[in-house]
Amino acid sequence: MTAGCGLCPDPQGKRRELLAPPLYDASWAVGILRGYEVPGWLALFPRRHAVSADALTSEEAASLGPKLRGLAAALRAVTACDKVYTVSFGERIRHWHLLVMAVPADMPSDVRGPALLSAKDMFRDLAAAKSIAGRVARVVAYGG
Repeated sequence: MTAGCGLCPDPQGKRRELLAPPLYDASWAVGILRGYEVPGWLALFPRRHAVSADALTSEEAASLGPKLRGLAAALRAVTACDKVYTVSFGERIRHWHLLVMAVPADMPSDVRGPALLSAKDMFRDLAAAKSIAGRVARVVAYGG
């Protein structure tokens, strides 16, 4: 835990940048980021504090691929999306994380690719985002 990091737990165990309880395994957490409450958008991040991909341990790096693959497959199964985007910038939240975004087939072409991040406010819906996150959690936990 690092003081001031929004993805590390505070003394009460809360992560201020997450709006829904995250899913956990030994090394990784997944949750809805504050400000990115778009249905089908989740953040994947290491449970311990790391500020960049090159700061991951060998074990974290080895488990990242399977974890990301499983999350993307669960998003595709739950949302029937056309694509799953992944991006990482780390400017606003100084804890390395991947934003994993389900992109539906009917997404307008003018907001596909990098433009989607700028257009996120058009698609924000916390209730729907939480519903999808819950369904993704069940797929990840039970394989369907």
